[in-house]
Amino acid sequence: SMEQEEKKGEYVEQLKKHLEKSRSSGSSLDIDKLKQATTSRAVIITEQLNAILKVVLGGDIEAADLCGGGSTPVLPTSNDGNSEGGNAFIFKEDKSDPDEKGMHVVVRKLLSANNDTDRYLVAEGTWFLRYSIAINTWKNYIFMNLTTNCCKLTYARCYELPKYRKQGELDDGGPAKAVIGENAFGLHEAALMKVVGFDGSKVQLCYAHFDENVVNQAVYCIMIDHAWKSVVLAIRGSLSLEDYVVNLNVEPEELGAVGAEYGFDGSGEYCHKGYLARAKWLCNDLNQHGILDELLDRDSGRYRDYTLRVQGHSLGAGTAAPVALMLRNKYPDLRCLCFAPPGGLFSKD
Repeated sequence: SMEQEEKKGEYVEQLKKHLEKSRSSGSSLDIDKLKQATTSRAVIITEQLNAILKVVLGGDIEAADLCGGGSTPVLPTSNDGNSEGGNAFIFKEDKSDPDEKGMHVVVRKLLSANNDTDRYLVAEGTWFLRYSIAINTWKNYIFMNLTTNCCKLTYARCYELPKYRKQGELDDGGPAKAVIGENAFGLHEAALMKVVGFDGSKVQLCYAHFDENVVNQAVYCIMIDHAWKSVVLAIRGSLSLEDYVVNLNVEPEELGAVGAEYGFDGSGEYCHKGYLARAKWLCNDLNQHGILDELLDRDSGRYRDYTLRVQGHSLGAGTAAPVALMLRNKYPDLRCLCFAPPGGLFSKD
């Protein structure tokens, strides 16, 4: 339509202005090396961005049609042995100034298959995602296996879980295990272990809290991952009515008192009140049972050379972030993995 064409023209004019401004200001932006351009509506994948820019800067309005494509982005792989990643040229609609509509241009780094850090982060996220899936227990497992859930869960509960427990009893040097809030059929633990695997040489369950009937109490577990030499604290996401009550408790709460208690400066900073309440309860529960101290104590911990990883998905990620903040002073090597965290979690700074 004519209205769409007019809007495309505005975008192209704004693009011209920002490109020329970047060039004239001596910015480090290297347009010749940009191979991916992203708009607020779609993604453009090209062999060379130079060709697109040449057409756009030449005033060809049809070049704006490229902004309407729905191509799937492909992560570029460098073959020159360079450990540096590529760049993404991102065009975002600028709504900060109501008097001047247009596009805001920024440059961001892309993940690179030749970058050791990038490869590590991708591998880490891929590996530990299973724990955030597993802590959703039998409720989520049923939906993930709609046609075979009854057979798989029955087999896991009646055969695999008892076998796993027996193996754990034989290993008298392993950590003690406590499970709170399990249902009468033992399906929570069975589904959790079904997802992460029943191989005790690779993963061990140390503690699990499955009680979901109290608003400020989180469902979570502590597991030992021997492959990555990690103690994993996985927090469940939204799955019950109580969880959604926590999600809706969006009033900000100041972090000054919490920071004073846990050794960080939280004055003038704020956190989502519902997630912070769960984080407080969870840290108190950890202190009460002393599981992390038993595992990670610098002097006597059985796994003192392991890394603590606090993680969660959705609401679990919203809780994991303040928990990690509260535990970092005690465990400085802690890593926090937040999968799809909710917005509005902390204040901007």
